[in-house]
Amino acid sequence: MTAAGVARPSRLDRATWYYRRLRAMDGAEVAHRLGEAVKRRVSRLERAGWAAFDRGDGPLPALTPLDGALAAMPPGLLAALRDAARSATSEGMSLLGQTWRGARGTARFHLDPPTGGYWPREAYCFDIDYRTERRLGDVKYVWELNRLQYLQPAAAVAAHDGNEALAGFCLSEIETWIEANPPFLGVNWASGIELALRVVSILVVLGFIGPERVPQALRRKIRSCLAAHAYWLARYPSRHSSANNHLVAEAGALFLLGTLWPELGIFGEAEAARALLTQQVEHQFHADGVGAEQSPTYAAFTLEWYLLCLAVGERSGRPFAESVGERLAAAGTFLRAITDEGGHLPRIGDDDEGRVLATAPWPDANYASSVLGALAAFRNKPELAPPVVRPALRDLYFGPAAPGVGREGALHFSQGGYSVFRRTIAGRRTLMAMDHGPLGHLSIAAHGHADALAVWLHIDDQPVLVDAGTYLYHSGREWRDRLRGTALHNTLTLDERDQSRVAGPFNWGQRAKCNLIAWKGDGEETYVRAGHDGYLASHGLMHERHLVAHGRGFTLHDILRAASSEAETEPCPFVEISFLIHPDLDVRTDGANAIVLRGEEPLLRIVGGELGLEMFKGSTNPARGWYSDHFGSIRPAPQLVFHPSDASARRFAIEIEVLPRRAPRQGAAGRETEAPA
Repeated sequence: MTAAGVARPSRLDRATWYYRRLRAMDGAEVAHRLGEAVKRRVSRLERAGWAAFDRGDGPLPALTPLDGALAAMPPGLLAALRDAARSATSEGMSLLGQTWRGARGTARFHLDPPTGGYWPREAYCFDIDYRTERRLGDVKYVWELNRLQYLQPAAAVAAHDGNEALAGFCLSEIETWIEANPPFLGVNWASGIELALRVVSILVVLGFIGPERVPQALRRKIRSCLAAHAYWLARYPSRHSSANNHLVAEAGALFLLGTLWPELGIFGEAEAARALLTQQVEHQFHADGVGAEQSPTYAAFTLEWYLLCLAVGERSGRPFAESVGERLAAAGTFLRAITDEGGHLPRIGDDDEGRVLATAPWPDANYASSVLGALAAFRNKPELAPPVVRPALRDLYFGPAAPGVGREGALHFSQGGYSVFRRTIAGRRTLMAMDHGPLGHLSIAAHGHADALAVWLHIDDQPVLVDAGTYLYHSGREWRDRLRGTALHNTLTLDERDQSRVAGPFNWGQRAKCNLIAWKGDGEETYVRAGHDGYLASHGLMHERHLVAHGRGFTLHDILRAASSEAETEPCPFVEISFLIHPDLDVRTDGANAIVLRGEEPLLRIVGGELGLEMFKGSTNPARGWYSDHFGSIRPAPQLVFHPSDASARRFAIEIEVLPRRAPRQGAAGRETEAPA
């Protein structure tokens, strides 16, 4: 054990990671990775520092807001930006739930807040094994600070208020970062997406403060810094199984730099980035608009990158092809379909709170709906606007959106694999979604969860049936596996096994494949029926789920079908049908029935009929009843687990009944009180 109480990574850890990663690669990717390994060895010898990227003095690129947007900021947005600016300049700024205390100057850009340790500063970036590092916390913490996004709101306030001291702080932070991170040493050069987001932050700061106000000596440093970023991004692109949001971010940064700064001389790279973004939009978003990574927040993140590039392309006089905008509009259609009238989306799959433009350094629970609003404003599609519009920094680049109006009905997204049911039941607005799509994107499905046939439910804009969330990435280890696993999702589990096999923190081995069986989207009763083969190899069984939406709520029918006569005679597995409840809600159980309450107000009744029922909350053996509000945070949550009393049963029905609001009644003194449930 180390002084920090965490074991060092073993050779076995590293070997296991590489073995599993290689198994996900085809021949073309193996060849690409071998070539990349050779380039990394060559680059290790390039120790020329910033001097190798010196471009002399000259103009700086900048991302400028829309004309007049800064002066026309609504008071609420200005107040939020000022709060964020105060946080950025205060002692102990917090990001991702961690606080940076004690470190000053260049040292803090390598600080690991959970342990108080420091990431190596002088080591070649690709020699730092951050994936299996056990002495320090999750690498995302140090990367979050080094994205420099906390400077974006500060620079906006400096420009609006004419605050020279605050503008000086922003420029000083950039200069300190440059001094702390010579190319290509330290963990802050190890991941292209981190470079890409840092490029945007620097361009945003320059756009608010004005490149002409940067002192000559610093101007030369920033030019060198951006040139080094462009070089490293072009040299080590994410390809093949890594061609997800990372690829979009890297290509986006190269496009922005090449377009906004022609003097940099990367016109070829910028044009290649434009072509790549144009081609990739059909891979990042299915034709029906569902994000290929099976995570609404990652879809919003990718969408925000595209919007920024499209805006710069238009303003430079070379817009992207209309087909790109059309696919983004399709993405907006799906995000709007799963947005409740309070502006909340079900948290499906991974969510690490990534964003491109940051209003504040703390978590933004409405990030996806904010990006949806930016899309609606930029593409002039008011039908895509979310029902609740909260002012955000991105409004200064894409324009503000007016609140939209939601529509009830059943919607079906066949390529991405979701069915969505929006209706008023018992006087309450309800939104239920069911997943019958792929696990995730590309051969590693990095950000997907083992949630085939899972359901999510919101009632009156309150998330009720929820995904367990993310918690941690690289340092999460067994918790990373648990929160991605089937048992913490609202679906059926056999013998406590995952439908899809975990093969690493961002990798999957055997995957469950879903198929749509039937769909009905109109009439009093609407429904979807789908199945998956995740338990075919292990149990010889297919899981089918039939979800019916009706006037009282929803009915779930789960069926286990034997794939062969041999499977028919096999001993029946241990069946669990789970429902994870949002931790802000309470649950009362009575036999096989459960009531879900918000305070004293009953929202939902779940009836298991002949099934047995257990409730867990914060259990570690088995791991049940956990929920991650945001990255780095986890807390107990009620989880209902139904199981058959008849071990031979293979058909199960569960009623999910939405309960009406309590009717007021007159109290003894004539005052209105609530009738008892």
